[in-house]
Amino acid sequence: MRKKNVLKKIMRLHRENPFRIIAGFFDYALINKKSKPHFEAMPHLSYLLSSLKINCFIDVGANIGNFACEVREMGYTGKIISFEPVSNTYDILLAASAGDQLWSTYKLALGSINGKMDINVVRDSDLSSLLKPNDYLKEIFNEKSSIISVENIEVCTLDSMISDLIKDIPEPRIFLKMDTQGYDCEVFKGAAGCMDRIFGIASELSALPLYQGMLSYVDSIKFYNDNGFAITGMYPISRDIDNLMVIEFDCFMKKMIYKT
Repeated sequence: MRKKNVLKKIMRLHRENPFRIIAGFFDYALINKKSKPHFEAMPHLSYLLSSLKINCFIDVGANIGNFACEVREMGYTGKIISFEPVSNTYDILLAASAGDQLWSTYKLALGSINGKMDINVVRDSDLSSLLKPNDYLKEIFNEKSSIISVENIEVCTLDSMISDLIKDIPEPRIFLKMDTQGYDCEVFKGAAGCMDRIFGIASELSALPLYQGMLSYVDSIKFYNDNGFAITGMYPISRDIDNLMVIEFDCFMKKMIYKT
């Protein structure tokens, strides 16, 4: 989503949409199909947030706030907490959240440790990562994948912040959305101590690796499964058209409940 489109959407979100209200009354989500390639995933996410009774949506790798805006547009009214470490991108995110009292933003990254790390800022801000782009990403995205700068950023674990983040939320039920360009599993590791409050997750998985050292989608799914989460839906978000292959998926998962 282009930055100007996000800003237009932000303005729309601060006005009630009667058609969205009507759709919500009948347990449907009203989605603008032109707004994002992953539009098919949003009704599924809407149902997931509702069925899991989510009241805290943690948005890791928020970029300019596009995903959070769509979550609002589909009818979610609970707390949103967004994390974005890149300076220029964070400024746009901050503007996106303005006027929404239940949307908080933090200029930092989440990971498995607390400290400082270098992030590769890529021309297309969606592709910025703590990992280095590999040759395939450069081939597919061309000049969009070029590194324009390296920023030294703060990285924290979710565990180290969770008490402050949810202190005003009665009986918090968290959905953890991760879009960190190959670093999602590290974010998840840093949330081990608050896993009892996390009832659903979303992770961007690469069928074709785009960064050096990232886990394969098979290993990522196994990691989440081993930690008690099962897939509820997977939706392609980018493709290698020439080779008829999916590059990335949005993967949605819920905490597994075993019946005895």
